[in-house]
Amino acid sequence: MQRIVDSYDRESNATLGVRIGIDAGPVAAGLVGRSKFVYDLWGETVNLAYRIQSQGDASSIIVSDTVYKRVRELYTFAPAGTIKTKNQPDAPIWQLQPRRESAT
Repeated sequence: MQRIVDSYDRESNATLGVRIGIDAGPVAAGLVGRSKFVYDLWGETVNLAYRIQSQGDASSIIVSDTVYKRVRELYTFAPAGTIKTKNQPDAPIWQLQPRRESAT
């Protein structure tokens, strides 16, 4: 998504940004509506991902501690503070760091 937005910005001389929040866990999904149907996801996992994305700057990817623990060996992260969770203590959140281009 970020590459597409960056490409659009270059081509149209615009300045857009996209904030991404990622959590992992159970969700409910289904069609919503009577005359115009929309496929939607909901649940605490979706709510936390939404709250997480609001903690980042434009063009940032913020992940929950659950996601961080699953992929920390594959990507580089920096601490991004904590976020309130329902019925639990504040949870750490992490910002995905850009990949460094190798000098070859």
